[in-house]
Amino acid sequence: MDAGGLLFKAATIVPDQAPQEQAAAAGIVEAYNLMRYDAVGITAQELAAGLPFLRGLAKHAAFPWLNADLVSRDTGRPLFAPSIARKAGGVTVGIFALAGPGAAANLRPEDQATILPWQEAVPRVLGQLKKSAGLIILLSGLPAAENEALAQRYPELHLIVQAGDDSATNQPPRQVNNTLILRTEKQGKSLGVLDIAWTASRKWGEDRAGQLVSKKNELDRVAWFVRSHQRKGDPQVLYRNDPGKLKIYQELLAQERRLAGEIKRLEKEVAKGTGQSDALADNRFLALTTELPDQPAVLAIVEKTTKSVNRLGQELARVQLERSKREAVEQRPHVGWQRCAECHRTEADFWRQGRHARAYETLRAKNQHFNQACLPCHVTGPASTTLPESLQAVGCESCHGPGRDHSANPTQSMIKQPPAQTCLGCHTPEHDDNFDYSRDLTRLNCPHVKP
Repeated sequence: MDAGGLLFKAATIVPDQAPQEQAAAAGIVEAYNLMRYDAVGITAQELAAGLPFLRGLAKHAAFPWLNADLVSRDTGRPLFAPSIARKAGGVTVGIFALAGPGAAANLRPEDQATILPWQEAVPRVLGQLKKSAGLIILLSGLPAAENEALAQRYPELHLIVQAGDDSATNQPPRQVNNTLILRTEKQGKSLGVLDIAWTASRKWGEDRAGQLVSKKNELDRVAWFVRSHQRKGDPQVLYRNDPGKLKIYQELLAQERRLAGEIKRLEKEVAKGTGQSDALADNRFLALTTELPDQPAVLAIVEKTTKSVNRLGQELARVQLERSKREAVEQRPHVGWQRCAECHRTEADFWRQGRHARAYETLRAKNQHFNQACLPCHVTGPASTTLPESLQAVGCESCHGPGRDHSANPTQSMIKQPPAQTCLGCHTPEHDDNFDYSRDLTRLNCPHVKP
């Protein structure tokens, strides 16, 4: 299952980039067909290209798109299947999905559609699922606070899988009332696996035997710290003139006593045979790193989609070029690294040896230099497929600002050192999970020669 937020990276699309974004979305659906997904939820991101596009794409999906709160404005009926039922381990599993109120911004008047509040949509679908399903799952595009409110109101809702947003990280199951809420990080970087030992009680229980092992391990660690303080003598005497250390020691003692008490309680419960009650869940996240081998059929889809996206980028480049010829274009504020090198030759020679100078070539080597999603971090100034060669790199002005005024009048100052925000615009965890601003900036300091 997938809670949604997979077709597009954001809930809005730049109009010029729509054909490329839609081609990528079609490739994702083709890959999901191959992976035989049981259900995918609809969120605001699925509607970024408009409701008609999603409806057309859904016709090519071998899996159901679920949604219970996106309905016809005229009839109030859902525009997609609100729920499905699947058999797993002898249990009937009911699955439904919500897009959430944020999806309404991507609906147009001609769509004749609206988003129902979950307070209205959930009772409808939940009432039907409770009749036959022993385990009920929600694929949710709602904000975290709304998911918690849902869990508090409906104890018959057993599992909520949250759709990822821009800040999404792996979130292990967290129990609210009788509901487990969990999420995987964005853009398919991890696969979430949840093993469930379900029981007729339909309630999540506690693994007290497992808790006992965990508490004993925690007590061992705390006891080690307590003993380390006691090796040099009585800490109450040693730290009498150091209130900070004395407070830490006293807190460790209190924690040691608390853990010892919890362990005694758990040992009694385990001895009575209550070490495991009701249903249990074991969660793990599998990082889908580049070291993992590609599945050949999926890789073929990725390569085909990549070529299609780049071809559409080439077409966009031709359109932009014609547009620039027809329209009066303001003078570019960026002059290119060659103009900078006229006065700053030593610095320019140093820059040419680095990876920033080859940033655009890395795109060209992968045949992605027309991909509008990649260009902003590989060129100087506003991303465009019609930039002159002097701006086809991460040049001097990417860090120090546009240079036209400075080149015309050198007394006009420029940015001497780029702030962290400038670098972090491209060196995000998604693209560079090893970036350290303070460390990496020292590697880029240009040698300065006084005139």
